[in-house]
Amino acid sequence: MPSLTSAEALLGRPGQGLPLPGAIKKTLSGYQGQAFIRLGFAYASSAGVHVLLDSLAGLQAWQRSDKHWLFGVHHGVTEPAAIRQALRGSRSRVRLYVGGKNLSRRSLFGSPMFHAKAAVLESRGKGGPAVFLGSANLTSSAMGASARNFEAGSYVKGHAAQLMLRNHLDDWWSMIWQSSVDADDRLIAKYAEFRDEFLSRNPLLIDQADPPPGSHVGGARCLWIEAGAMSGGSRNQVEFNRELAAFFGEVTKISRPVRIKIRDSIWNSRPLTPKTTTFGVDIWRLSLPTLSTGGLDYPSTVLAFERGSDSDGEYFVLRTAHPSSKLHAQWRLKALRTGHAGVTSGQRAYGFFG
Repeated sequence: MPSLTSAEALLGRPGQGLPLPGAIKKTLSGYQGQAFIRLGFAYASSAGVHVLLDSLAGLQAWQRSDKHWLFGVHHGVTEPAAIRQALRGSRSRVRLYVGGKNLSRRSLFGSPMFHAKAAVLESRGKGGPAVFLGSANLTSSAMGASARNFEAGSYVKGHAAQLMLRNHLDDWWSMIWQSSVDADDRLIAKYAEFRDEFLSRNPLLIDQADPPPGSHVGGARCLWIEAGAMSGGSRNQVEFNRELAAFFGEVTKISRPVRIKIRDSIWNSRPLTPKTTTFGVDIWRLSLPTLSTGGLDYPSTVLAFERGSDSDGEYFVLRTAHPSSKLHAQWRLKALRTGHAGVTSGQRAYGFFG
């Protein structure tokens, strides 16, 4: 027999994301044995998948349950890295709704499109089903501490959830699932290529990209960012927000040294210094070797930092490229395919990968 019905409104606002991960965790913790979990979202970002997986980390009921993920690809908002994260999970199968039998360029702008946000949990042991229907996508803009959106949804459990499943929700899901295509490395790479082409023609969409979690940036091999005009008397200071500053190690409120390598020379103590702007925004300013001391000419270029190490510890190899160069195009494509690409609040493009 299904459990008694319960229903609650899940509400999110800026700084306090929709509490769907917590609701899923609570439901799974009450199940005995294996469960079947279905998660369908129009858009998914690496940061959003991270919020969900981080909340459920270590929960045995999540690990041993079968999981079906369904993502939309409209406008290329869903990140390839998010698809890979879901696919790497235990007992996970991922499908993309592409508006046809095969992924094509038209899948990113044509119709029909998958625009739903839903989650279904069903126990194969003790415990009744649970259904979520709402406005929130699987992004950190909707969920988590860095949420930027107002979101709302209904979370229904027990007999009412069972009735929802019987009365068309199961059939609706099955129809969409069967109309979608399985995600694998080859399909994800093809999607990333189409996505890069689409975003190149529609750059304003990158402005809406989800901010990456600092843990992802900190684990990347390479970070690139548009230099802009730079600051400082020698125009050798580049500024990062908190998330991007994490690429260089622990983000602190005190200045600390960063080792920079350019060609065959290493500068061991380039300061990464926290600063609060006149608008109350926290930034971290990295002073790079000046041109007069063997550094590079930075303004209006793209800066790329790549991790390296020697007997003295970690350093960062610094290169520059023109924004329209083939080298920058390669960095951008790698970020879109395997990492993350976005735009800072100051409208400087950046990306990381590896």
